[in-house]
Amino acid sequence: MKKLIAVILSVAMLIAILAGCTKDSEDNGDSSENTDPTEITDPSNDIDINYGDSPNFEAVYAAFPPDTPMVIIDDSVVTWEELFANIYVVYSSLSYYSEDGGLDLNEPYDEEMTFGEAIMSISQDEVLRLRSYMYGAKALGFTLSDEDTIMFADSLEGWKEEYGGEAGLLEAIWEQMGIKGLELFEFIITTNDLPYFIFNELYGDESELYSAEASLLYAEEMGLIMAKHILFLTEQPEELPEENSNSDLPDPHAKAIEILDQLNNYQGDDFEAFFDELMYEHSDDYEAFEMFPNGYLFADGDMMPEFYETAASLGIGEFSGLVETDYGYHIIYRRPIDINEIPFMYAVNSEFVTLRQLAASSDFSGVLETWVSALNPVFTDEYRSIDIRELLARGS
Repeated sequence: MKKLIAVILSVAMLIAILAGCTKDSEDNGDSSENTDPTEITDPSNDIDINYGDSPNFEAVYAAFPPDTPMVIIDDSVVTWEELFANIYVVYSSLSYYSEDGGLDLNEPYDEEMTFGEAIMSISQDEVLRLRSYMYGAKALGFTLSDEDTIMFADSLEGWKEEYGGEAGLLEAIWEQMGIKGLELFEFIITTNDLPYFIFNELYGDESELYSAEASLLYAEEMGLIMAKHILFLTEQPEELPEENSNSDLPDPHAKAIEILDQLNNYQGDDFEAFFDELMYEHSDDYEAFEMFPNGYLFADGDMMPEFYETAASLGIGEFSGLVETDYGYHIIYRRPIDINEIPFMYAVNSEFVTLRQLAASSDFSGVLETWVSALNPVFTDEYRSIDIRELLARGS
């Protein structure tokens, strides 16, 4: 079994980057609007979690003084307070994914480790992940701007107001994140934000600084192609209104042959414009007109097999004969990939992320991995003394 929670925690940052890249351009709301601070670091924040028979986390927290060094990475020290917060969130998340809301730490988590071992492994990965952001920022000479610092300070005041004061905020971040003090809270929030700002610095707000050549190479690696088509339905989909279909024609096949003949006999110098003209006049794929006016950007598995295989076999600028699928007859036109288009697999899930943004994010993921690899963590005796089963059994 894959490390589900590790994936959730590690990928959360990239999701945040993509979300930042794809903000609706019409969203002109106040950026200082109060937001629940737990949403930033707790991947299960919007889920009503039942932790079952949870440990007595107050007793677990008291196992070491909060400032006890656990891991030393260059000139940065991971204290027990920070390690505990990660253990708390990982345990809580794993509990949610268990069948009864509780955890047997001796049960296998995957083929390599038990749940107890997984909690420590994932928590360790998380503290290293934060330090890798600090390493990368230092290597690039990047620091948060005064504007960013002021924005966080304003957000902090907003959260205090939302939770009825500092005491209420502290209660909330303890319950959701296992954090006792605002200093650690601020460190985790601002450090988690570093990749977002660094990403924009390296690639631009809309990834416009990432090269077209590299984006197209990424598309090739993902097996993406781009094509338009003219569809002649032979079977009426339930979601398509009857009045919006050509499927009531006596013979869709005959109509498709007629349009194909027009394409074959075209003598002009702008074939794609001619194809578009026929497509808008005759195609039954109305979704393409609205969501994909420049064509579908797709990979194997996104479309009917016959459609993908035919499109993949065409050269750029070529069009197919009639291709029959369960929907009807298609005439497919292969066009060059537009790196500013949204891949089909994302668009249908309302994730409006362009190919260029995805390629830049993939590249940045590799950068992040090099930062983690560059760290030289030293684990203290206190860290090595931790027996997670004994630790989580305290006070229970």
